[in-house]
Amino acid sequence: MPTGIGICRRPEIMPPRTQRGSQRGGKPPRGPSHVVPQGDLGFISSGANVTTIGLKRPNFGTSGRAIAVVANCYVAEPPHEIIRHYDAFTSNLHPRIRRLLLKQVEATYPNVFTKKIAFDGRQNAFSPFELPLGPSDTRSFDVTLNPQASPDDRPPRVYTVKFTKVKQINPEVLKSYVNGRHSFDEDVAYATM
Repeated sequence: MPTGIGICRRPEIMPPRTQRGSQRGGKPPRGPSHVVPQGDLGFISSGANVTTIGLKRPNFGTSGRAIAVVANCYVAEPPHEIIRHYDAFTSNLHPRIRRLLLKQVEATYPNVFTKKIAFDGRQNAFSPFELPLGPSDTRSFDVTLNPQASPDDRPPRVYTVKFTKVKQINPEVLKSYVNGRHSFDEDVAYATM
């Protein structure tokens, strides 16, 4: 079980690749390796008011040897605006059908969905702007996937997509946590979702 979070270094301080396209599992490249200078391990110290998670390692960074680790990652900055989380579906539908229904809801109700929203394919929708759902923060939308009449003249199936506002996510809390100025709590866990 991990005892903390890892921090990716900025790409400009990683050594340049010398063998692009080399086979996996082969012999390591010869020559000097990039070694992290002693004392510059890239970890962020936390403040005195921050409660850490897990066990604190005694004498961390004083024994062993420094090795270079190449990670396939990049720096991502959290957005500056509040993110709104909505529950979008209550029925058991296939994720592909849910995505199609959400696209249809956005196309049918452009006065509510003025911009595109993010959807995980299951139940969670995220938006950087407030959806006008009314005073109770919930609203149902009726849509059909195929508005054309079927060959046997049955009316098309009407799906009800219900949006309910769940919570507002403040990305600054996540930024403070990563920088060691905030303890892990429910808001941090929610922001990492």
